[in-house]
Amino acid sequence: MFVIVFLVINTPTANEILKQREEMELLKNELEQAKMINKELEKKIEKISSPEYIEEEARRKFGLV
Repeated sequence: MFVIVFLVINTPTANEILKQREEMELLKNELEQAKMINKELEKKIEKISSPEYIEEEARRKFGLV
């Protein structure tokens, strides 16, 4: 009897399971968006770190275009 009561009390309800699944989907979507933003930022860093970009910016800032 104790085991049955323990299981009933500690078994998550279907509603809780659905909420957790929904939350997991939201978190997966957030993670995918963060990964996309990260890739875009990595490309931007690569671009602005290139010698060509640095030279171009230096020429533009000092009026040597």
